[in-house]
Amino acid sequence: MFNKGCRQTLKRHPLHVEIRMAWIIAVFLFHINTVCGQKQVQGVTVDADNKPVKYVDIGFEGKGLGTVSDANGVFLLDVPDSLKDEPLTFSHVSYNTKQLLIRDISQNQTIVLEEKVFELPEVSVNPQKISFKRLKKGVRMFGDMGITGLGGSVGVVLNIKKESLLKY
Repeated sequence: MFNKGCRQTLKRHPLHVEIRMAWIIAVFLFHINTVCGQKQVQGVTVDADNKPVKYVDIGFEGKGLGTVSDANGVFLLDVPDSLKDEPLTFSHVSYNTKQLLIRDISQNQTIVLEEKVFELPEVSVNPQKISFKRLKKGVRMFGDMGITGLGGSVGVVLNIKKESLLKY
């Protein structure tokens, strides 16, 4: 263990002071690089009625940088200078995608999103006659499950053990 006088001597040692100064300079330079090398973009996403739009995806397409607005529509994103000329994309499933350049976004800006209108095709329901086919015992029948789509066909083999009715 060091005694009190020895600790005092170590704190005043020139090498100890140099290390401490180097550490302070490194932290300062890191702070300047992270603060000065980027712009902080913040704001709120709202709809046409000025109601907050929550959980909007906000980011740069293909750049791996983005965020999501919170339950009140508020967002905050630190943008490096290298992306200042790139469009910032605001995307939500119920709203049209919006793109803005970073230089066009002011601090605490309100981003108004327009609702997306989905048009569904007309659906008609027509009753169909149900058909039955009598199957005899010992008959082997090959069928299709009716699944459609790429690679979605499934076939079945039925081994009839007793006389049955097949509804189709």
